[in-house]
Amino acid sequence: MNALTRYLNRLLFARLALLLFGIVSVVVGADLLERSDNVLALTDGGLLILFQYALLRTPDVASQLLPVAALLAAVLSFGELSRHRELDAMWASGVSPFKMIRALMPAAVILIVLQFSIDNWGVPESSATLRQLGVSQFDDIAPDEGEHGVWLRSGKDILRLPMAAAQAGRMESVTIFRRDADGMLIERLDARKARPRGDDWILEDVIRRTIEVGERQFAPQLLWRGRINMEHVVRLAREPRELPLDQIVEIIASDAYGQRRVELYQTWLHDRIVTALTPFLMLVLVVSLVQAIGKSVPFGWIFVSALALSFGFFVFDRMTLAMGEVGILPPWLAAWAPNLVLASLAGTFLIRQESSRSVAVPAPRPSPRA
Repeated sequence: MNALTRYLNRLLFARLALLLFGIVSVVVGADLLERSDNVLALTDGGLLILFQYALLRTPDVASQLLPVAALLAAVLSFGELSRHRELDAMWASGVSPFKMIRALMPAAVILIVLQFSIDNWGVPESSATLRQLGVSQFDDIAPDEGEHGVWLRSGKDILRLPMAAAQAGRMESVTIFRRDADGMLIERLDARKARPRGDDWILEDVIRRTIEVGERQFAPQLLWRGRINMEHVVRLAREPRELPLDQIVEIIASDAYGQRRVELYQTWLHDRIVTALTPFLMLVLVVSLVQAIGKSVPFGWIFVSALALSFGFFVFDRMTLAMGEVGILPPWLAAWAPNLVLASLAGTFLIRQESSRSVAVPAPRPSPRA
C-alpha cells in the first residue's frame, strides 16, 4: 500500500465515521422521539427499553444511510484536497482518476462488506427482536390482519392464517379452502387451531362447510393431509428486507407457497447483492465529477451535482424495485438497472475526460532541399 492509498483512505474513513455516526444518531433520535410513547405503552418498560429500541433501530437506519454517508465523506475529502491544492498536485504528478479509484479500493472493499453485513445479518436480527417487542419498523405498512392475513398453498388446498399467528409460528384460527382436481371449491374448514401429527395435521374444534350439502357441521377433531413448513410460514409473514439471503433463496425454491409473487423475493435477492455495491459507486461518482468539472468551477458545484445525481439514483432505485416486486420488470433488471445507469454515467465522465486530454505531437521537420 503506497502513500497515496494510505492518505486517501485515512482521509475518507475519518469523515465517513463522523458523518455516519452523526446522521444515524439524528435519525434514530428523531424516530425515538416520535415512537417513545408507543414503545413504552407496548412494552410497559422504562428508559432501558427506549435505549434498547434505539440500538435495535440503528442497523436499519445505518443500512439506508451508509451510501449517503459515503457520498458526503467523499465530497468532503476531495473538497479538502482541492482547498489545499493537493488535488492539483496529484493531477500534475500524473495521478489519473482511475489511479484514485484504485487507491480507494481498500475503502471500497470495507464499505461493500459493511453494507452487506448490515443488510444480511444486522437488519434481520434487529427486526426479529423488534417484532418480539411488538414495535417493528414495518408495523405501519403491514397489511390489515383482519382482512388479509397470510395465504398459503398445499397441493390444491388454500390455507389462511392471521398475521399475528403466522409471525409467531402458530397454527391458530386456521381457515382451509379445499378444492378438487379442477380447482373448484368443495368445502371450507375453520379450525380453532391445528397441531402436527407426522406429515399431517390434526385440526381441533372444526366448523366444516360443504358446498354440495350447504350445512355447517362441527367436529372436535379432523385430519388434514396438508404439507406446511411453519419455519417458512414465519418467513413469509415478514417483509423481504427482514430476511437474510439464505432464507430468501429457500422461499424462492418453495415458490413462496403461493402467498406472494415469487418475483418479489427474486427482486430482493438481486437487490441484496447489488445494494452492497452502492457505497462504492458513490465514491466513483464523486471521483468522476471531480475530474470532469472540478478544475473549472467552484467545488460547491460538485457537491450540488453529487447530491442531485444521488437523489435521482435513489428515486429511480425505489421505482424499479417496486416494478420488479409486481413483475413489471424482470427481477434482475429491476435491481441492477439503477446501479448500471449510475456506473455508466460515472464511466462516461471519466472516459470523456481522459479522451479529451491533448497529447502534444512534435511538428515534422522540414525535409532538406536537394
